[in-house]
Amino acid sequence: MSISISNIQLMKGLTKAVDDYRNEQSQWIADYVAPRIPVNIKSGYLPRFGRASQKSITGKVAANAPTPRIDHDISTTSYDCEVYRMGDVLPYEQEVFDDTGMLTASALAISVSEAMQIERELEVAVKLIDTSNSVTSQSAPSTRWNATGGDPLASVATAIGTIDDAINRMPQYMLVTRDVGLYLRQHVAAINGNGGNSSLASLEAVALYLGVKEVRMMRAGYNSAKPGVSTGVGAKVMAANKAWVFYKPDQMSMFAPSWMASPSMSVLSTVRAWDVNSPQGKEIEVRDCRDLVVVDKTACVYIATPLT
Repeated sequence: MSISISNIQLMKGLTKAVDDYRNEQSQWIADYVAPRIPVNIKSGYLPRFGRASQKSITGKVAANAPTPRIDHDISTTSYDCEVYRMGDVLPYEQEVFDDTGMLTASALAISVSEAMQIERELEVAVKLIDTSNSVTSQSAPSTRWNATGGDPLASVATAIGTIDDAINRMPQYMLVTRDVGLYLRQHVAAINGNGGNSSLASLEAVALYLGVKEVRMMRAGYNSAKPGVSTGVGAKVMAANKAWVFYKPDQMSMFAPSWMASPSMSVLSTVRAWDVNSPQGKEIEVRDCRDLVVVDKTACVYIATPLT
């Protein structure tokens, strides 16, 4: 690979294009539910502090009495960052012949980044419904939310209480599939007196109604056809009719309680570009070094089939 000033400048532009794309796309939920934690080593441990130290003990003692000792339990969750790489080539002739302005190195980097993000979304999707290792399940509402007498507020309040009882933290975040999100927007609009109006309530209004800080809809799609097959098969990363309530701290760190996390080595999470000669063009490579771990499954409640 020949490095030139132009290539270095191109890599800076590509990095910005990819970062901007990731930050602006609200349909991607991997970073929302499993925020990245910067780490400096490939493999290590995330600590999890138990509740043994929260026991009620008497600390009042006489001057010559021994100091009472608390109970403690500190467990760990191991992580092992792996490198993910994808790339593509932008032939020189295609770039020259293009009269749309869309066949650029930045556009190609965004496409590669999207393919990598789809892989990550699918990894998170598996965790979201794994009640054996990933999440605490809540029984489906006896009366579904969209049925007569349905009460989404009560279901979410129960989930919040379950998490608070388990980790002493009030969960402030919710994730829902598209159908559940659209119903909740309609439901809140009706409660607020907009039932005769065609407009739906915002997700911010839904969050306010449910007593959480933020609600997001999981609606990313992908092409489920095998690589090399030209036929496009549209699919959703997550099947419909699901909801999650979960806890994560405002600022992620290795010592903060959380449901899921993504330890990430930034030094190996880069975008590269270099000249190629067969055919002549630019090779674009997007690389990510990360892991996906469940720190505390009791910090998330999975509500399956909340709708009829």
